[in-house]
Amino acid sequence: MNSSDGKTRDLVTPMPGAGWDFSLSRHPYHMIERPFGPHYCVYNRREMACCFDQLDIEEGYWQLRQKAAVLHTGEFPLQFKGPG
Repeated sequence: MNSSDGKTRDLVTPMPGAGWDFSLSRHPYHMIERPFGPHYCVYNRREMACCFDQLDIEEGYWQLRQKAAVLHTGEFPLQFKGPG
């Protein structure tokens, strides 16, 4: 699904204080990302970090190429049980 103009996207930015989250779920790495100033897009009713205030896009690219990264995609984990 594209944005209305096909060139921009809406982001969710955390801010201090209590409020409504409108049925959004935070992933397990939320507290690890928080010091880097994350901005989230919403995917599958979950917040998925798409950029950070404390990390330049080019710097993030080279860290990914030269080191390692964990990217949370917003997917809900599935677990199957039973004999079949």
